[in-house]
Amino acid sequence: MQNTGGFCGLHGISLGVTDRPGAMSTCDSRKRTERSDHVKYLSLPLIAAVVLAGFSDAAGARRRQRPSPTDAIKDTPALPRALLIGDSISIGYTLATRKLLAGKVNLHRIPTNGGPTTRGLEQIDAWLGDGKWDVVHFNWGLHDLKYIGGKPQVAPDQYAKNLQALVLRLKKTGAKLIFATTTPVPKGAGGRIPGDSKKYNAIARKVMAGHGVAVNDLYGFALPREKLIQRPANVHFHPAGSALLAGQVAAHICRALGIDPPRTGPVMPTATQLPAPVDQWTLLPALSDEFEGKALDAAKWHPNNPDWKGRKPGFFHTKNVAVRDGKLQLTMKMEKLKDLPEGYHTYTSAAVKSKATVRYGYFEIKCRPMDSHGSSAFWFYRNTPEIWTEIDVFEIGAAAPGHEHTVHTNAHVFHTSTEKKHWSKSAKHQAPFRLADDYHVYALLWTKEALTFYLDGEVIRTMTNTHWHQPLHMNFDSETMPKWFGLPKADELPATFTIEYIRSWQRKARPTPAGR
Repeated sequence: MQNTGGFCGLHGISLGVTDRPGAMSTCDSRKRTERSDHVKYLSLPLIAAVVLAGFSDAAGARRRQRPSPTDAIKDTPALPRALLIGDSISIGYTLATRKLLAGKVNLHRIPTNGGPTTRGLEQIDAWLGDGKWDVVHFNWGLHDLKYIGGKPQVAPDQYAKNLQALVLRLKKTGAKLIFATTTPVPKGAGGRIPGDSKKYNAIARKVMAGHGVAVNDLYGFALPREKLIQRPANVHFHPAGSALLAGQVAAHICRALGIDPPRTGPVMPTATQLPAPVDQWTLLPALSDEFEGKALDAAKWHPNNPDWKGRKPGFFHTKNVAVRDGKLQLTMKMEKLKDLPEGYHTYTSAAVKSKATVRYGYFEIKCRPMDSHGSSAFWFYRNTPEIWTEIDVFEIGAAAPGHEHTVHTNAHVFHTSTEKKHWSKSAKHQAPFRLADDYHVYALLWTKEALTFYLDGEVIRTMTNTHWHQPLHMNFDSETMPKWFGLPKADELPATFTIEYIRSWQRKARPTPAGR
């Protein structure tokens, strides 16, 4: 099959398939032109003064238009009121949290950095004011553990006493209280010692447990993702990282209020170990889908495999592909249909193939495989006269004896310009659970150097990338595997391979240094 989609040089993804072999899509480039007006009769100092004044006015206007996390907000009547108390980490996620809670909660924050618990004790009455609060989401710790003059600004024992006093004051508001654990201190962060967050959090958890205060474990959320979402040698987060913290904060506030959490928000890979921070990755819309519509998106997906009718005897039938209840459903049935191609009988199954091709990236799906002898598969392939390669993220025969816990991964080379004999490198991972019993996240990190396979964010296999550099199509299907898993039994069917989402990312192109 020829490559009929063009590549966008920024992401390396083919954004469309045409009926004209060789037709290419292009990434438009636009050049800005600048016009210089010749100014007569003005002295250079006067010109400079005018220009600088203009820049100053423009910068001031931009500052006035840009919302600040510490700006006071006007309440929307009838909505609950929530207050954020915290340091610069909370300042970083305030606006994103407010956006997530728009129309649900009036989200206020204190007008400054909350600093250590000593500042909290001094300012808490002013921060709470006279209004009624429904929820207070609060944190102290990062400034308490900061070293000044060779010792922590607030020693651990005093931190415990200060938190006790602050919680007692907050309880008087009648609000539902949520304590956010202190986020990690990375190695090299000035004035702080890695590991102290854990120590201070243990103290805080004990205080909160004694008062029945809910805990939002931002430390536990951030720690495994530290290299992805946090700045190097810095306690602060990339903007994308702050947005992810906001999602955690918004969800906890909604839970405290008994309202539905926001459904929209930043999406990041489940894998906690990737070769670049989260803000260096970009989501690929052409290979991502939340399946929130009523039908398969025809701009992205084929409701079958145009190049393959299925593994005999199971025939890929478009009627077995559906989008329902926010999920893609690929069903296998036992049925007799007339006029099936030779060799196909008894079973119909389902397939979806991407219209775009891609080379390199991180790809994950959240899914539940069929509970049958049939195979549920997530894979990439492309067959051209010059080269035919394939990457199997998983093949699962979830009800086949001996395979109920097995994630089969593989990488195939069918032919290249120099190799004509098919070969592959397969591996098996034994999960500690039965795969068909629940939804899990399966993923592939495909780089020029390696193929890395994941289950629920954890690496289950890594192999050197020696051959898989061809742009490939993404595929999902249910197949009969008579020689491997055995044919499905009548009492197992119909069975459905259900996919909750498909998300794909690629690393952003790095700017080319000037002069190159």
